[in-house]
Amino acid sequence: MGTPRTSLRLSVCWGALVLLLSAGVSSCTFIFDDSVTQCDVDGDCQRRFADSVCNLVTNTCERKPIDEKWGCLDGPPLQPTATTVDLRLEVVGAITRTAAVGALVRACNRIDTTCSTPLVPDTPVGASGQVIMGVGENFNGYFEIRSPPAEPTKYVPEILYLPTREIVRREGPVRRALLFTEAEGQSLIQLVGGTFTQGQTPNAAVIATALDCQGTASPGISFELTSPDVASDQTVTFYTDRNNLPRTVATETSETGTYALTNLLDSSAAGTVALQATINSLGRTMGNDSVAIVRDNWITVIYVAP
Repeated sequence: MGTPRTSLRLSVCWGALVLLLSAGVSSCTFIFDDSVTQCDVDGDCQRRFADSVCNLVTNTCERKPIDEKWGCLDGPPLQPTATTVDLRLEVVGAITRTAAVGALVRACNRIDTTCSTPLVPDTPVGASGQVIMGVGENFNGYFEIRSPPAEPTKYVPEILYLPTREIVRREGPVRRALLFTEAEGQSLIQLVGGTFTQGQTPNAAVIATALDCQGTASPGISFELTSPDVASDQTVTFYTDRNNLPRTVATETSETGTYALTNLLDSSAAGTVALQATINSLGRTMGNDSVAIVRDNWITVIYVAP
C-alpha cells in the first residue's frame, strides 16, 4: 500500500487548531493531498481510531457507520435504576388479535417462582387491550397473565419475560402479549407433533422472540436450549416462517423472530429454561439473561434482546 496518513482529518484539524490558537492565529486553511493513500484495510485506520473504517473506493479513513440494528452490542452496558417507569403492555388474543378484556396481569419477583408475593398486584386489561404496569427500570422479574375471573379457563395462562432494554425503552412499538385458548394452543403444537392438553403433562411450552437493538423482531437468529434437563422425550422445537406457520426443519428465525419448544418439564422438578441466541450474520450471542421458569399447563413467552 502507499504511505498511510498518520491520522484522520478530524484529528489533523484539531491538532492544527490547537497550534494556531496557541500562536494567536484566529483562522486557518487546510490543504489535503488526496493522492496519498490513507488505508487499504480497516486495520490501517483502526490502529489509531477504533471507530473508523477504510473506504475501499477512496482509500480514506471514515467514521464507522452507526449500526442501528446491532450497534448496541458494542455500546456501553445499560445502567437501569430503581426509578419507576410505566410499562405499557398490549394483551390480545393470539388468533383474533382482539383485546383480552378483563385478563389479569401482575408483576412477579424473579426468585418468587410461584408469584406468592406480587410486586404489582393483579391489574385488569382494559377495553383498549392495554395495561400499564409501574415497575422499576431495573425490573428483571416476570409477568403472569391469566384469564378474566368470570371466564377462568378462557385462555392458557402465560408467563412473560421482557429484557431490560424493553423495560427502559421509551419509543417504538408497544410490547404485545398474545394469549391462546386451549384449542388454539393444541392446534399449533399438534402441527409439529407435540401435545398440549390441560392436565396431560409434561406440557409446559416456551415461545421466544428475538429482538434487535430497536426492539424489532429479527430474522437470522439461531436458538439453543442450554438447559437440557427441562426437555422431555416428547419435546419438539421449531421456528415459525413469515406466515407464522411452524417449521421444524428451519435452523434460524424468519421475520417473525420466533422460536418455540413444546412438552417441557415443569421447573419445580427440572429447573429453569436457559436459551442462547446467536446472531448468525455476526457470529455473536445475545440475551445472556434469557433464563425462565416454565409450568405445566402454562406457556412461557420470552423476548430476547441485546
